[in-house]
Amino acid sequence: MVLPKHEEPCHISIFAKQETCDNDDDFTVGWIDELPPGVQGCLRPQKPANSFLRKSKQYYNFGEDEEFQCYTGFDLEGFQYINCLPDGTWSQPSGSCIKPESLCILNTEVGVAVSMSLCSFHAGRCHNDPYFFISNGVCDPAPDLAKLEWAKFRAKMASKSVVQEPCDLDTCYEWETCSASKKCECKVARNCQRNENNMFCVKLTKSQRTRSMDLCSVGALKCASYQFEIVNEGACPST
Repeated sequence: MVLPKHEEPCHISIFAKQETCDNDDDFTVGWIDELPPGVQGCLRPQKPANSFLRKSKQYYNFGEDEEFQCYTGFDLEGFQYINCLPDGTWSQPSGSCIKPESLCILNTEVGVAVSMSLCSFHAGRCHNDPYFFISNGVCDPAPDLAKLEWAKFRAKMASKSVVQEPCDLDTCYEWETCSASKKCECKVARNCQRNENNMFCVKLTKSQRTRSMDLCSVGALKCASYQFEIVNEGACPST
């Protein structure tokens, strides 16, 4: 006999200070669900599931936009704006807020990529578990060794970076920028600003020559699949 799988609920606060959360509806008590005399436009629209309205007004002018934003832990799929139409109704939302099924995470202790829920990832980070974000979605059953190697490099160098820019669930470092789509994208090495306080001695595989590089340049070259070995932290000894 196969017993049903029992899953315990995962509880984690999205508020760093454990503050209370106010209900949007508390601010609309007493609102009359009709336009004031002499006013033309649209009443406050219904918000899509797992979202809140950015303006959240009692009424809107014809042609005015409202934006719905997803709760923490949900991703926007589609377009987030709706429009007050001339007949007093709202355009249909073309987007929605969905919860990612899983994340691909690097366990830095064992160097293995594992799939886990968003809640488990946050709970683990809260308890200082050795988790490092790789990507949204489940990990590929056939691991991409280059992708795994890149994740290990990022995890190893993360603490050495003077830049720690939050980028959705990820964090961007000196050699990266956070794009408009909330993805960490690598810089080109020539665009790195040299940081003499964060240098590494690198041995290039092809030429077998050593060069002193800052962390941004090292990360940018690694991202571009250049082959090299980090000889030591700090500039190369002068000869």
